[in-house]
Amino acid sequence: MEAFSDDLEGLKKKLASTESTLKVKAEALSKKRHGVIPKFEKTLAAMAVDLGMPNVQLKAVLKKAATFHSTGNDDIEFLFTANPKMPLVDISKAASGGELSRIMLCLKSMVATNRQIPVLIFDEIDTGLSGEIAHKMSLMLQKLAEESQIIVITHLPQIAASGNDHMLVYKTSGKDEAYTLLKKLSSEERIDELAKMLSGKEVTAAAVTNAKVLLGIK
Repeated sequence: MEAFSDDLEGLKKKLASTESTLKVKAEALSKKRHGVIPKFEKTLAAMAVDLGMPNVQLKAVLKKAATFHSTGNDDIEFLFTANPKMPLVDISKAASGGELSRIMLCLKSMVATNRQIPVLIFDEIDTGLSGEIAHKMSLMLQKLAEESQIIVITHLPQIAASGNDHMLVYKTSGKDEAYTLLKKLSSEERIDELAKMLSGKEVTAAAVTNAKVLLGIK
């Protein structure tokens, strides 16, 4: 029993020492986060403006978490408004699907700029977008692709046309089950697929012409 008590006291002291070290490191991490928030907010807002959100306001609010977790002792809340006459509120309550898509791309772009990330996957990051904004997003994705391998799942022809390669994802059925398959498109197949994305099942001559324009083919 005496040996057990000694072991228990030793463990308690070790726990107290570890908690003390954890608090010091968490406080240092919180201080660094508070220090970079102004630059983070400014950069994120500027990128969002480039993606067609001219009146966007973004604020990152750090709050002490109830307990420690793997990234320290902070919880973060993103406040957002795209309307200068409206107050900042939690981004999940104020942003549309298209706005969230653009903010997510901006965030991932910022992370990739500051950290070497070999592969980035965007699954329908262009939800709710079209036209000029989709084109601007494609330019941002191309810029990202200079540093990382970018894989984008999209239904927008402007985005699909901006990649180096075009893979078609489609489903087929066997006797008892369905399969999802992936096919790399040739140059001609790519034009045809983009034309379908532009016009639907019936591919028109105008859609083919537009597809070639998107691909830079004269």
